[in-house]
Amino acid sequence: MRLFFTTKIYGFTTLLISFCIFTQGLKAENTRHLKSYSEFKNYAIQWGSNNMTSELNRAIKHLQLIHGNSFNPFKVAPELLVREMQAKAYLDETIYIDIKNDPVEWNNQELRSISYPEAGRQNFNEKLKYSINLISQAFSTETNPYVKLFAIKECVERLHREIPIRIFLKGISREQNIEFLQYYIKPLRNKIFYSKIPTDAAEKVPMSFKQRIKEYSDNAKTRVDKANALFLNILFSKHLPKLEIRTLMYLMDQNFPNDFLLKVFKKYPISFLEEFIEPFTKGYGNQFATLLYLFEEFHFSPAILSALKFALVNRREKHFVFHQSAILRSWQRISSLTYNGDDQIYLDWYESKLKK
Repeated sequence: MRLFFTTKIYGFTTLLISFCIFTQGLKAENTRHLKSYSEFKNYAIQWGSNNMTSELNRAIKHLQLIHGNSFNPFKVAPELLVREMQAKAYLDETIYIDIKNDPVEWNNQELRSISYPEAGRQNFNEKLKYSINLISQAFSTETNPYVKLFAIKECVERLHREIPIRIFLKGISREQNIEFLQYYIKPLRNKIFYSKIPTDAAEKVPMSFKQRIKEYSDNAKTRVDKANALFLNILFSKHLPKLEIRTLMYLMDQNFPNDFLLKVFKKYPISFLEEFIEPFTKGYGNQFATLLYLFEEFHFSPAILSALKFALVNRREKHFVFHQSAILRSWQRISSLTYNGDDQIYLDWYESKLKK
């Protein structure tokens, strides 16, 4: 019986070791090594083309579910169909669509790329291994939008761990297509990536780029473009675009870094931030924590300090109840007084400030 038990243990151990070796082999097989820039570029182009056709086919299937048999796109020229879907905002705006340079055709009731028909059959979920120099080359010399987008995606996914910020800044500063700049903003908005942007970034980009982003802000029509243009100009130039409250609301709703928002309000009149006192005190929107951070930084404004007092006194009520500890911590930092269980020390400090 003991011999049988020992044999079972040895057998299980052998099986476990074999399984580990097998899974490690699978992991190795699922890692694709891009050894040269030509391999990197080819993979990126296939990836970009697949992204586009996948989005087009997703939108078509969605419209079929909505409209049923009344929607029959298969006899329509693909370019006409795509233009109509773009015009009616059926497509995800974050996906790059370029049927002019990457035309599509019907194949088994789906759209596929004419130039890269095999792109849809590739596995783009495998782990990649390549030299960071290939990313640098893509940002420095590449003109193909798919390759640039792939390099940006890799920055988003591998960001602060491996890819130096200077490589990314080189890419954005040489970008000639104003509309394409929006794709660079996503990684820049990441808090960790943003924290790595040098304070003298404006001095590291060429004057031609500063002029391009100034024109971008001057011609911006949508709140998305206005927000993106403001973001780029604050970071990389001394030009201050015309500011609108709805632009600020968009920046907060889209979780642009607090440090960036602070930089914005330092460059514009305090009245812009004071416009958010009512949302802060009445609980509109979901940006209370962001506003509390900003109000603490600008508590020298009597109106803002009054709003902070209102939050302190009412912190056990309504929307304030979810931020009680944060409100108290703000008051401790503002007044340099330690909370002793009684709000009066802060109210006295508040009154003393009003008398000055």
